Amino acid sequence: MDIKYLAVFFDGEGSISIIFRQYKNGARGYQVLVQISNTNLSILEIFKEKFGGQIRPLKKMMSQYKQAWLWRIVSRQALSFLEQIIPYLIIKTNQAILAISFQKSLRPQGINTPIDAKELGLRNDAIIKMKLLNKGYYN
Repeated sequence: MDIKYLAVFFDGEGSISIIFRQYKNGARGYQVLVQISNTNLSILEIFKEKFGGQIRPLKKMMSQYKQAWLWRIVSRQALSFLEQIIPYLIIKTNQAILAISFQKSLRPQGINTPIDAKELGLRNDAIIKMKLLNKGYYN
C-alpha cells in the first residue's frame, strides 16, 4: 500500500504523544508513542507489517459496538515511522516535528541513569507542548 495513503489515514485517525513511564522495576523513561485505534483490523495489520509495533483489541464499552483495535509503536520505531510519513501530513505536522526532535534528543541510558534538572525540564516541557498541540494550540 502506498505510503501517502497510510500517512493520510494516520493524519486523520492516529495520535502522537510523548509519555513518561514508571516501570515496575523502578526504572523511569520517556517515549514517543504513536497509535491508531480503528474497527478495521486489516488496515492496522498493514501498518504493523510495514512499520512494526503491536496490535491489541480494545475493550468494548457496550455489546452493540463493533470490536475496535489499537496499533501502537514507540521510541525508535515511532521515529522511523514519523520520518517516513511527515512529508504527507497536514494535520499532525507540528506534532510529528516535535516527536522526531524529542526522540532524536534522547541518549541511550541504562536503568536508573540520572537525568539532570535542565534535561528533565526540557523533557517535561516537550510533554506539555505535545498535549497543547494535540488540543489544537500552536497549529
